[in-house]
Amino acid sequence: MSEHLPSGSEAHSKFDHAKRQAMVESLVALLRGRSDDLLSFDDVQRKLGLHITREHGLQQAPLDQIVGSAGKFRDFTRSFWPRNERLRERWKWIYVAAHDFHGLPPVELYQVGEVFFVKDGNHRVSVARALGSKTIEAYVTEFLSPAPLTVDNVDSDIDSLALQMERERFLGRTRLPELRPNAAIELSQPGGYATLLEHIAVPAYVLSQQQGRPVDWDEAVGLWYDDVYLPVVRSIRASQPDLLRRYPGRSEADLYLWLMEHRDALAQEPDLEPALAAAARQFVEAMGNPRLRWLVNTRSKPGTWRTQRVLPRGDGPLFADILLLLDQAPATWQTVADLAPLAARVGSRLHGLWSGQSLEDYSRAGAAMQRFAGVCQTHGAAWQFRAEIGGSGDQDAVTGGYDLVVLRQGEAEARRQDEMLGTQIQGVIRRAACPVLVLSAQRPRLSRALLAYDGSLSAEEALYVAAHLAAVWETRLVVVTVEEHARTSSATLDAALSYLRQQGIDARGFFKAALPGSAGVAQSILQLAAEQGSDLILLGDSGYSPFVELFVRSTVDHVLREAGCSVLVCE
Repeated sequence: MSEHLPSGSEAHSKFDHAKRQAMVESLVALLRGRSDDLLSFDDVQRKLGLHITREHGLQQAPLDQIVGSAGKFRDFTRSFWPRNERLRERWKWIYVAAHDFHGLPPVELYQVGEVFFVKDGNHRVSVARALGSKTIEAYVTEFLSPAPLTVDNVDSDIDSLALQMERERFLGRTRLPELRPNAAIELSQPGGYATLLEHIAVPAYVLSQQQGRPVDWDEAVGLWYDDVYLPVVRSIRASQPDLLRRYPGRSEADLYLWLMEHRDALAQEPDLEPALAAAARQFVEAMGNPRLRWLVNTRSKPGTWRTQRVLPRGDGPLFADILLLLDQAPATWQTVADLAPLAARVGSRLHGLWSGQSLEDYSRAGAAMQRFAGVCQTHGAAWQFRAEIGGSGDQDAVTGGYDLVVLRQGEAEARRQDEMLGTQIQGVIRRAACPVLVLSAQRPRLSRALLAYDGSLSAEEALYVAAHLAAVWETRLVVVTVEEHARTSSATLDAALSYLRQQGIDARGFFKAALPGSAGVAQSILQLAAEQGSDLILLGDSGYSPFVELFVRSTVDHVLREAGCSVLVCE
């Protein structure tokens, strides 16, 4: 117990000091070209495949070895200085309580190697650091790590270790060293090998449908390598032999993935530098191979959903038909329970889609249909159910006939574990002919929305949807336009606010500069969403940059990966 119990004004002053320290840390990190962000435990767990745990009980944990958080990793700097004003009241209360006779309860930490992540108690760690403590009392759960992570190597080793593990899994799964001994596929960033496995699965399925026979995995690997990967790589080598020298640290496999991701944009972008445009033309010409035509992206033009489905209906709910991709995960059924009463209130119909490959999936589909019908009928929501057994899965099923596709954060990662059915959220978005809502597992509410508006055609669709949510669902709306070169200006924001006023909607507007870095636009959006306590981010699926930089993820992808709230993407 402290002899001095601080007053509210003293705690207020201490928080101001702590927040100033956060600004200093951010500035120093910027000057040194480093990040001052806490590490996300979920991200580390996913990259390293951490699953095996052991309990260590109550102990004293070194504060300077706590490098991240399982939840609020954006609210504090790496040194746990508070970043946001909304943290003030709780931080002050904990500061005062820390001097009380009873003190504070222990925090809960995850340990990986020699570093720790906060499971519960971010504010307590922040106050303890501000008080100059060296350790904090904590219940510790250790996740057994494939490498001894330390404070010094945690930033650099996670990605390199994750990349090594992914490559080993990829080579083991594909057996490329045995099937194609001369194959040399090296990626420079984690996450790409899972996408390559998806690329292997799709042509195998197409060939099995064309020939009416099953295609085994080894044959699928050979088909992909010989008829998909190598033709693209050879076209790159032939058209621009010096291309990779201009991008040190990148590989042919990196460029293959990027071309596959942006093939439409590459073919149409007039301002793209000549080297990449030439490689893109060679790639598009390679599509003349009949065995490669499945790669052609059939994305609809922005506004297609509204002109072909919404406007012809006239009156009625904007989202008349809502598709939910069903599986056995509890979070999926929580989504059904969350949406059923809302669908009943606005007059929407819920469509449940169950995908599977084996005979056992028929019985699972029957049980899923009964459960889906029961939830919908309980809340008075109209419903339909559909099972796809042995088909190509979720991505092909969302190409039309719906007004909204609903996923839940976390589903995409689970689906990536099944290579033959792997689906990424971005893959669903690319194929969907309507808006896609990715619900947050932590914050599924849709009461406070942030619209990211850049004046593009896709952003216009997001503006249209945002106006509907504000008018019908009574969602409180904030609009942000991020300044990026000469493409957006305050006039862009004014146009969106003017449209909303014409619809009788009062929304606050923010014109923000992009934060430093390749993901600056996305980080500006995410930062404002956190400051405003947004439950939902709406944006268009075209990105905000007129020039798609090589090997840099799109704004939509960054927001989907890092948002702590739900995200609605319009096309």
